Amino acid sequence: MIFFVRTAFGLILQSTKERYHLTTNEIAAFGDGENDLPMLRAVGLPIVMGNADSTIQQYGHRVTKRNDEDGVAYALSHLIGR
Repeated sequence: MIFFVRTAFGLILQSTKERYHLTTNEIAAFGDGENDLPMLRAVGLPIVMGNADSTIQQYGHRVTKRNDEDGVAYALSHLIGR
């Protein structure tokens, strides 16, 4: 199952890059768990939620607020593009 998820994500990422003419460095992803690591490793701007364990946070280029503190919205308005 994990192999399928990684493969599916890789195909989706590649398709998105081609469709919108993006480079890996122009793609961000949000995650907070071990299951998100393949996705976080595959993008140019991995952003980890503040509620993630410190072992997961080390994979983020940025750490945002917790899920219950609207961390994605905070990152989109305060962290990306700065």
